[in-house]
Amino acid sequence: MIDSAYQTYVRPELGQLLKALQLDKYYHRGEGAYLFYQKDGQEIPVLDLIGGYGATLFGHNHPDLVSVLQAELTAQRPFLAQGSERREAGLLAEELDKRLAEITGKHYISVFVNSGAEAVEAALKHAELVYQKRLKAFQFEFEQALQLLDQYPVKLTPETEACLSGLGLATTQAALSAFLNQKFKAYFETEPILLALEHGFHGKTTAALQLTHGKEYREPFSRLGVPAFFLEPGQSQGLRETILNWQSEWYLPILGKSGLSLQAKQASRVLALFAEPLQGEGGILSISPEFMQSCRSLASEFKFPLILDEIQSGMGRTGQFLYSQTQAIVADTYLLSKSLGGGLTKMGVALIAKEVYQPEFSLIHSSTFAEDPLSSKVALESLSLLDREEIPRRCAEMGEQLKQGFLALKERFPTVVKQVRGSGLMLGIEFHLITESSSPALNMLAEQGLLGYVLAGWLLHHAQIRVAPTLSNPQTLRLEPCYLLTQEALEKIFKAFERLFQILAEAQIAALTGYLVGADLDFQPLPEKLYSGVSIAAEDEKLPQVTFLGHFIKPEHVPLWDPGLAVFSAQELKLFLDQLWPWVGPQIYTRLKVTSELGTSVILNFMGLCLDSEIMHRHLESRKLAPVQNLVQEAVDIARSKHHQVLGLGGYNSIVTFNATTLLSQELALTTGNALTVAMGIEAMLTAARNKEIELNTARLAVIGAAGNIASIYAECMAGEIAQIALIGRPGSESRLEKTADRIYAEVLRSFASPLPLKGIAASLSSLGVDFAEFLAPVEERGLWRKFTELLGKLAPIQICTDFSALASSELILGASNSPEPVIFPQVLGKGAHIICDISVPMDTSAEVKLQCPNVDVILGGLVQLPLNPDFYVPGIPLEPGYSFACMAETLLMGLEGIQQNYSHGRLHKQQVEQIKKIADKHGFKLGRPRLEASF
Repeated sequence: MIDSAYQTYVRPELGQLLKALQLDKYYHRGEGAYLFYQKDGQEIPVLDLIGGYGATLFGHNHPDLVSVLQAELTAQRPFLAQGSERREAGLLAEELDKRLAEITGKHYISVFVNSGAEAVEAALKHAELVYQKRLKAFQFEFEQALQLLDQYPVKLTPETEACLSGLGLATTQAALSAFLNQKFKAYFETEPILLALEHGFHGKTTAALQLTHGKEYREPFSRLGVPAFFLEPGQSQGLRETILNWQSEWYLPILGKSGLSLQAKQASRVLALFAEPLQGEGGILSISPEFMQSCRSLASEFKFPLILDEIQSGMGRTGQFLYSQTQAIVADTYLLSKSLGGGLTKMGVALIAKEVYQPEFSLIHSSTFAEDPLSSKVALESLSLLDREEIPRRCAEMGEQLKQGFLALKERFPTVVKQVRGSGLMLGIEFHLITESSSPALNMLAEQGLLGYVLAGWLLHHAQIRVAPTLSNPQTLRLEPCYLLTQEALEKIFKAFERLFQILAEAQIAALTGYLVGADLDFQPLPEKLYSGVSIAAEDEKLPQVTFLGHFIKPEHVPLWDPGLAVFSAQELKLFLDQLWPWVGPQIYTRLKVTSELGTSVILNFMGLCLDSEIMHRHLESRKLAPVQNLVQEAVDIARSKHHQVLGLGGYNSIVTFNATTLLSQELALTTGNALTVAMGIEAMLTAARNKEIELNTARLAVIGAAGNIASIYAECMAGEIAQIALIGRPGSESRLEKTADRIYAEVLRSFASPLPLKGIAASLSSLGVDFAEFLAPVEERGLWRKFTELLGKLAPIQICTDFSALASSELILGASNSPEPVIFPQVLGKGAHIICDISVPMDTSAEVKLQCPNVDVILGGLVQLPLNPDFYVPGIPLEPGYSFACMAETLLMGLEGIQQNYSHGRLHKQQVEQIKKIADKHGFKLGRPRLEASF
């Protein structure tokens, strides 16, 4: 109940992600380095290496800190007593100032807040106040000088006259005044800029977000704050030139003995420079002392504040009270939070140097809950603990052991571990971007930014260790344990990570992801050549590029994509897809070169969705199509960004987008592939009929679902081959069935003008000996079915039915009903030979037909055999090499033919079927065999 309430009412998306990755534990207790949850009535301890994103330096519920908190509550200390002397806050500020004075030689004013992000906001507000006061001082100085210029006639110095002439201005006092006003106004009204570092993270509140480099967090809210420019850490060279980009110049008129001269004034529009000396969410990245010292020097020179965010790295976690001590720099403002509250209270502070602090800030900035005595006393005790327990020293020593242990593992697993970074108990383990692993599923997790979370899930389930990726670098796992870490805990960590690294090194995808589906699989050697046989074509910008978007037809086909998952049962494979699909976007998995019989080639980029037909069908039934439609649109956007010419939709992708009509594609041509699917389906039916020795000139085709677009096109195309057609639809669909019949009759009548021998329905009408002159000049389509039915009665070659009685006497049957249940059963079929072409999703044909009717052959359409690519194979698609589903083949043909407009898009027409069949014949794309495999 707790889990569902959190997911429903607090953070729905995050709650669902945690559940999918099996990270949704409810920790009911925390003590020291451990968190505890209940499982089967047992309390399970979990070693916490996340440490509240760095906030639990002292561990969970440190007894000394708990005692202080309890004492304050027992003493009934007023939590909210604003507008009075907050003595505890004063003592805390005094202690912080003392520590910073020892480090920097400067004194600092504390601005207390409730979180790290609020500390950033407070520092930014103060920087803006300083900037505004400087602007006003400049404005006063300028207006005072300009007032003298406007009041008295003055002589311009030769240099001033030359300056005005060089600008094409008149050398008059009025022209000078206008010029000076223009220059100053340009400076005064230009928006300032914030400077921050790439990979930096400063919080998610409105202003703090503008300083956070990660686009996924910043860009949705980019209009809400002062813009920031992000500097590349470590690139000291060129830093001055970058800052000079925001240097403005204006002129101050100076009246001297020789006349009026101009004094150039320069002022920076940089509001402040924010930096984490040791970046946390960016991946535990240390900034070089040289770069930080350059920042300090330039901030002083151009008179803007250097604000150091030590929210994660401060409070002794890295071995020093401030990590920036190792960089030998002093900030104008320091930001602390997280561990300052002892892991028990919400506490943050912006420590602003007294020499720059603006006294009025204490009057115009306030916070309801800041400066409270409970948080202040806990923070004071936290600072005391740092000294009593020698926590910085212990962090340095334990952190060095941890770091050396991981460096040793890196030596053993160089293809897995890219870097071990950080200082003290703030470490990052970065993994190589595993996008060229032999395991496609492992590649997918890495490419989608999910691998770090899956690794965290594995460690939680198999080793009871809690870790998490850094927010802006999901390839890096953060290790920020408390100072109470023991040698026993270290051994546990190294043993667990050794096993995990071995799994990654050998691409043991089932062992890694088994916990997601309840399969507790251990490491096991993989068979040789498990991942072999699929070649990836090189990117060739000269060849046309097409994309085909597919998905798994059944969960059982997942091992065809990644054989390492073959150890999962069918139910486990289903669960694998159910858990992951909402978090996995479309991705190109395979790139293949396909060559036409004419010698021209095209590159097929196979893009996959990590879901199956059942998931798609569930969304269709529930009419909640937005999630899957959004995935298909995302695929379109990816193909467009790569400048591909065509995107084909396979499986349910065309159904959920209503034959691609919901998609925005602009210059990208779209196709559902339905035209060639119909063409090959018809050819497969005709081939099967010949093999069964069915005489088409006397046979009947029953079309179930004939009111639909695809089925009606089948009927129109088959009308030239077969003697009779029964159009079958649901009650209420008669008018649409009549329109289909009218179109067929109209086409048949037009064929009478052809010199070619009559076939199909035309031959049937001709054999009845009726005078058709009244129908031929001109052919009026509307009402033809009614006229022929009145004229011929039961002999009319096209019949309309709303039941299945016509099936028994129909040698050929097309199933296309869209019924959720089968409609073709043994009892509705005759004893003679039947060919059923079932294109319905789900199938119209009951499984009983195959078991009880040996006289019936069931096919699902026609497969295309490629002319010059016998090894063509897309992992995950259940076809033998050299074959393609017709929808994919149509995509290839559009690329080969250079078709740049939508093809099978929206309603399909007979002419499209005929045209694509001619194009297929031209390039040697032939019917390979009737399709017996589902493509949905």
